[in-house]
Amino acid sequence: MTFTEVMPFLTGPTSAVAVCVLVGAALWKTIHNTILPLVSSTIDRHLAQIDEMSTRHGAEHAAMLEQLQVCARRMEQLDDRLKQVM
Repeated sequence: MTFTEVMPFLTGPTSAVAVCVLVGAALWKTIHNTILPLVSSTIDRHLAQIDEMSTRHGAEHAAMLEQLQVCARRMEQLDDRLKQVM
């Protein structure tokens, strides 16, 4: 095969397919090695923040319930005192 016989294959559809395959492989490698770890770490960080917020919310809820119970007991004591006065 001479160079002139091979030239149509190098410049025609075969080379276009080869270029597409190479570009596709490069894109896949870039996405797999760069973008997916970034997205994964971002999602993990976001889920950690949600877990922290949930824990804080639970602690705040428990403290609020405790304070409401203290307030209810004091109101009952005040009500008892008012009944004694009247």
